[in-house]
Amino acid sequence: MIPAAMRLILATLFLSVVHGLNAREWKSTDGTKTFQGQLISYRPPEVTVILKNGTHMSFNEKLLSKADKRYCVLANRVLSNSFPSIPFKVIQVLDDGMLVNELPTNNPYYSNEFMMIWGDFKHDVADNELYRGDIYWAGSYTYTDGKGYERTVRSFASSLDDAVAIWEYRLSPSEKGRTPKLTKEILSSSGSGFAVTSIGHVVTNAHVVDGAQKISVRLGDKLVAAKLVAIDQQNDLAVIKVDGATLPLKVGETDAVRLGDEITVGGFPNPDMQGTSLKLTRGVISGMKGAHDDVRHYQIDAAIQPGNSGGPLLSTGRSVVGVVNARLNDSAVVLATGSIPQNVNYAIKTDYLMPLIRGVDGLTEQIAKETYPQELSIGQCLERSAYQIICDLSPE
Repeated sequence: MIPAAMRLILATLFLSVVHGLNAREWKSTDGTKTFQGQLISYRPPEVTVILKNGTHMSFNEKLLSKADKRYCVLANRVLSNSFPSIPFKVIQVLDDGMLVNELPTNNPYYSNEFMMIWGDFKHDVADNELYRGDIYWAGSYTYTDGKGYERTVRSFASSLDDAVAIWEYRLSPSEKGRTPKLTKEILSSSGSGFAVTSIGHVVTNAHVVDGAQKISVRLGDKLVAAKLVAIDQQNDLAVIKVDGATLPLKVGETDAVRLGDEITVGGFPNPDMQGTSLKLTRGVISGMKGAHDDVRHYQIDAAIQPGNSGGPLLSTGRSVVGVVNARLNDSAVVLATGSIPQNVNYAIKTDYLMPLIRGVDGLTEQIAKETYPQELSIGQCLERSAYQIICDLSPE
């Protein structure tokens, strides 16, 4: 059984189609100012929330209380593995929640996955019933099936706040209040990156590696330790270094990029479900500016999923012209507008990567020495030069 406090937190599930914003109260650093809103994105130091009236508000994290900053860090990791409007069938109602099976109907994220959804549903939900709801990643759940075998599945909560609360329990250094079902776990996340040198320099997003206790890069079938070399939180960019040979991509100039140009994104989305092989999506530059006319970004229509963050945006000339770094939080937009945004995604222009590269001793000179095979296809370029990045997070 989960504690009474957690039962209060997990009392409500979004059954059928959800209406209304699941807002939380935010406090200023000195505690004198508050407002209601739901987090859409956190790209340090910028926090973006959606207010009850549906408008967006962005501000610097330094305006927030310490508790709200911690919430942003945890929520950011939760959102990277969360899904909007997922249809599912109830397999079994348990004391702590329900085991469900994801359904394919009108489900762009379908993986036929068995999942646990935390909450008290004994009086409201029956086995074999069908529902649809937003689900927020809450770690793993282990149970014993009817044949006596132990199985571990992913678990979710029905709101972002619930999922963050569960992670607070899991990450707590104290055993007090933690039940066997709420096991202590490492909060890990996965992103993408690409090599810019042959000696191990890899570019990714700042939010992928920021605050990580441990950073690893998958080179072939091995995980190799990496260290943070440089970070630009303002532009959500980072350079990490592995001790091993890598195959670089050419970083291109953005002056030649035009609206409507074809692009390819390489990355490692949802590795728990889709595996750790590279996935490619194609699209076009659908906007020369990002959200709120942010000149640092392109808007792209190539499909982006959790895990694509930090991946390269490749032109038809096989040069990196952007770094994938943002998508709208589908769940938040669904709650505000009632519709799922279709492929509204963003990439930071490489113009903003170059100053970070120039700030690393010897990196500009090393890049100048690199050679790039001309005979490779776009797919071959990405397959050899894009890498999965795995991080264990320290939430403090």
